[in-house]
Amino acid sequence: MRFTSDGRSVVYATRENGVDNIWMQPLDGSAGHQVTDFKSGRIWSVDLSPDGKNLAVLHGNYDSDVVLLQETKP
Repeated sequence: MRFTSDGRSVVYATRENGVDNIWMQPLDGSAGHQVTDFKSGRIWSVDLSPDGKNLAVLHGNYDSDVVLLQETKP
């Protein structure tokens, strides 16, 4: 979670149906809104530029493999 440079909103990542996206929530109680529209993947980091006009997002997929080793008898 990050505060915007003007201190009027917070920016944060949420996960819905296994997909992460960024939301911005004003602190005045008005409705928040979705900032990104990723269709897959996870967000590991979010940051705002000092002027609040740009958003940096570290976004990607986490892949892993599972291997089952089993002893066989001759």
